[in-house]
Amino acid sequence: MSRRSKREYFERIYWRYRKAGKREKTRILDEFCRVCGYNRKYAIRKLNGPPPNDQIPKPRKPRGCTYANQVISILEAVWEVAG
Repeated sequence: MSRRSKREYFERIYWRYRKAGKREKTRILDEFCRVCGYNRKYAIRKLNGPPPNDQIPKPRKPRGCTYANQVISILEAVWEVAG
């Protein structure tokens, strides 16, 4: 099951789970775990968490270089001397 289809399924099942009684929640949870392949505890946390929003999370930008070129050249010299 693709990530997008899991998300769509979660959006549809979320409010139904929140309004259901205990027995119905058990059946919904069993179905959710079977369909999405989630661990039961993870599914409970997901369904009890904040409601799904319409926006798909944006991928994070890669981290930039932490050290300047001058620092890198000094470190290379130290590594060579240290062996």
